[in-house]
This record gives sequence, C-alpha cells and structure tokens, in this order.
Amino acid sequence: MEYNSKSLTREGATMLALADKEEKALIIDEVIVSEKVITAGNDISTLTMADFTSPLTYGISSKVQSDNQFSVKSVITNHWQDSANTDHTTNKDFNVALVGVAAHVDGYVDQHVLTVAVGNDPFVLPAYQGTDVSFVFGITQAYSASQNVTIKMDGSVYALATDLDDVKNLQGSIGIAIDDKLKDYAKKDEVQNLIPDDIATTKNVADGDAETLTSAKEYADTQVSGKADDSTVVHTADMRKPANDVVGLEDITQKALPDGTDLYTLINTAGMPLQYFASAYTHAQTMINKPTSALSTFILITSSVNNRTTTSYNYTFLNLRDVSTGDSYEALINTDGTGKVTVTRPWHKLADDSKVVHNSGNGTVTVDGRKFVPADTDHTIPVSEAGVAGPANFAAGTLKVDDLEVLGAKVFSDTEDYKTFAAAHPSAITIVTHDTSTS
Repeated sequence: MEYNSKSLTREGATMLALADKEEKALIIDEVIVSEKVITAGNDISTLTMADFTSPLTYGISSKVQSDNQFSVKSVITNHWQDSANTDHTTNKDFNVALVGVAAHVDGYVDQHVLTVAVGNDPFVLPAYQGTDVSFVFGITQAYSASQNVTIKMDGSVYALATDLDDVKNLQGSIGIAIDDKLKDYAKKDEVQNLIPDDIATTKNVADGDAETLTSAKEYADTQVSGKADDSTVVHTADMRKPANDVVGLEDITQKALPDGTDLYTLINTAGMPLQYFASAYTHAQTMINKPTSALSTFILITSSVNNRTTTSYNYTFLNLRDVSTGDSYEALINTDGTGKVTVTRPWHKLADDSKVVHNSGNGTVTVDGRKFVPADTDHTIPVSEAGVAGPANFAAGTLKVDDLEVLGAKVFSDTEDYKTFAAAHPSAITIVTHDTSTS
C-alpha cells in the first residue's frame, strides 16, 4: 500500500489565502475516498470535489498543526457509525485509489478539496461480511510560511462501530471502578475535623469571628516563605500600559513576502512595525515596484505614523535593506479617507554618510575624511597662489594648495612639474599656458 503522489490543490491554496486575508479559521470537514484512477502525468493540484465519483466519507480522528504545515488522520473502514449513529458498511470491495481532505473557510458554506493523495499501490477495502477491516490514513501538507492560518477540525468525529460497542459495555463498570478508587479518601466532614481549631473555617469566616480570623492570618504568615517585598514589586497602577498591551520581542517576527507582491501596497495597520523578507534573488526579482532592478535577498520594515491601525489616512514608511549590496532604500506611501494608496515619495537610495560631501563652512569641503578646495571651472589658480614646490606635492594624484587638495583645478604654468603631473593625472588639473595675444 503506497500513496506517493500528494499535492495541495489550487482550491486549497485559494482557501488558505482567503483564511489568511480575512483572519478566519480553515475548518477540516472530512476525508473523502474514491475509486477513480488518476493516470501518471496528470496535474493532481487541479482536482476538485467533482473528481471524487461515488465517494466514501470519513470523519477526522486527529489533527496536528505546527509552523506552516498540518497533519490529519482518519480511520478508513468497512463498517462505521457517524455522529448521528447511522450505520455504514461497504457492500463490495472498494479500491481506495484517490484520497482527499475536504475543508471550508469559517463563515463560508462552500466545501472544497484542500489536499489530495493518489495511490500508486492503493489499499483495497474488502466488503463488510461481519468482519471489521480498517486502516488509519494520515497525510501531512505544507503551505506558505507567510500565511498565518489556524486550522480546526469539524465537530463531527467518526468511530468504528465495534469501538462504540466497547464504550457502551464500559459505561456500567466505569462508575463501579470510580467508587472503588475513592472509597479510601476522606469525606468532607472528616476533612473538617482534621483542621486545627485555631484556623478559620468557612463557617467561622461567615460568622465574622474576629479572633478566629486573626489567628488564621497569623498562622498563614508563619507558613508563607519568600513573600514579595511590596517596595520592590511593580504595581499595575504604576504601569503606563497594561502588561497584555506591551509589545515584546516575540511579537516582532519576520514574514516571507509572497512572490509578486507590490511593495507599494504594504500599508501597515498592525499598530507596530512589521518585518518581511525575501530569502533569495529569485524571490526578490518577482516583487513589483522594487527600488532597484538588481534587487536580491532583502529585509523590509514597514512602520506607520502613530502606529495607525486603520487603512484611512495612514502614512507608512518602507525601509528596505539589500543583503547582497548592503544598500538601504526608503519610500513613503499613504492612504486617503477611502483607503486608496498614493506613493508620497518613491523609493530612493539612502546615502552612506562616509561617502558624501560635507561643507566645512570655511570654503573647504570634506570627502571621505579628506579636506578639499572645490575648484571653480571658470577660475584658474595662478602659480603664485599655488605655492607648489616640486613633484612631492603631486603625490597620490592630487594637487595641493596650502596643504589642501584641489579637485579639477586649472593652473597657469609653463613648468615641467605641472605638465608632467597633468599628463599623468588629466582629471586632477588642467594646464593653462600664458596667452600673450592681444586679439
């Protein structure tokens, strides 16, 4: 018995997306089985309820959900009773060739196939002839990690008819067994007699016996150890916000952005910053309205002004960091009263402060920690101002004037030092020879 081919159906993916979007539970209803044979090479993700011809249906016996996957089990049998105590049997050998898990989104009546499994060596369920035959079928299905969906079981559970008979037979003996186990335990009035006389009982307290109450408090004080010092604890009245309204580190998690997401639609209404990511270049390249055509693996943080929780008049900043280049980008989007999104400021690259020009305020600028005199392309620096005293001043491809480097300067000179330097570094200075013409 083997069921090697399984898949989340397209209808199942649609239900998961709807449940995630509307924050509703996905309810697993039942397992359905059919004798329909699916030939190899067919796309089983396209299967629907209509493909399960003359199906048998069974309830879910267990469901487990963890991270972005769930597992369900069901007892497939030739003799069972449903929740309405209706008896079911198979009247012929049944080839369990196709198995599906049927589900619906909470609040919606339409039921669809969530996931399917095709048997390449299917189990044959024999016809019921007085002997119960069953097997437990289990299927595990993964789904998108970005979808936050709660999966629940339908309230109906199917059980084997023989199991129900066993429960009925046990009912009479259960009460006897319980009584026998409790016979050695003290009864209420016996427990009352075990309480010391100086400890307040319910009756004492109700009567308002001050002496008994005082005695009870003194006794309790002697029994309690490690009591909190009132001066060292935090009182709820001292807190700016109640403990259940404080955002902890565990509340700030990263979610994978689905392929094809339009980044300009990520209005944040969560009331706190949200983090998203694309784990590879192939995923990043599918994004719409990305800040750069070469975008690779990235982290994206969205934060709205005043941690707004509605889609109207919401201003959301988008901060994206490209892991491969280390570049950072920022954009601002906002909504009007109808929730329509407008791009207030498109993506722009944030400059590296160490690589930008800083105005020093004294006629010089600083670039990458080095000071320069910005050269006016319409101005020339006479040799007398330059104060250049030889080739040593041309080190590292720069021209120094009063110990400050000059960028793109024009220099009046006929000397070989300047000409040699200009030939080697044409982008640093331009040699302008004396022009004595009178025309």
